[in-house]
Amino acid sequence: MSRVIFACQTFQIPKAGNTESEYEDAYARRNHGAPSPARYAVADGAETSSFAGLWAWLLVNEFVQGFAPSEHEFWEWCERLGAKWASAVDGRDLPWYAQEKAKRGAFATLLGLTLHRTYWQALAVGDTCLVLVRGDELVESFPVRKADEIGTHPDLVPSRPVRDRSTLPKVRVTKGKWEKGDRFYLATDALAQWFLAEQERGRKPWSTIESYMNPPDRLGILVQKLRADGVMRNDDVTLLRIKVHKSGSKAAKVR
Repeated sequence: MSRVIFACQTFQIPKAGNTESEYEDAYARRNHGAPSPARYAVADGAETSSFAGLWAWLLVNEFVQGFAPSEHEFWEWCERLGAKWASAVDGRDLPWYAQEKAKRGAFATLLGLTLHRTYWQALAVGDTCLVLVRGDELVESFPVRKADEIGTHPDLVPSRPVRDRSTLPKVRVTKGKWEKGDRFYLATDALAQWFLAEQERGRKPWSTIESYMNPPDRLGILVQKLRADGVMRNDDVTLLRIKVHKSGSKAAKVR
């Protein structure tokens, strides 16, 4: 049987001028344990909300731990997870203005990717983006397809329950077949916007990223340069790059 390996590299850097403790993106991965699928998730906490980094962390970690919600189960899943967020936040000794902000809750985007034996599935709320590159061509961009679709007011997942679910944003889902050599890039909005803008100009931003991937920490050099050149917004940046390898083996294996 063939052996399947999902090789994942990760990178994160806070907004210029901020410390690591102020970083409010989050990511998680579970890329081993066949026959179970591999799971990856990235979230971008809204900095204007309360304890957004904690909410983003809860979302991605719950997603990869085995129960990846369907489109129809998503908001029930969020409410259960929101109760965990509330138990960690409510009752803290906070200044009155911080208490009022906490009552409104936290907000974050979420992108989750599940890689099965022969196909992939993705779920998203907001503008954290998945890009699939096959060979030297972009074949999928989800949930946004163009750079100008990424803005300052993305759809967000709330940590507090909402009375009227009809006001909640759309949960987007998609799936497809993966092939040997495919590369999935999961990126928060600032990097995703630059990536798509470059592709729209006829360039190959995945080649630029790959040239800085060994080791992944070198991507910080690229991010700092793009910020200094004014072609990338100053924001937290998170990237997961998952490459599909497949070769002959006596036993199937997923990492």
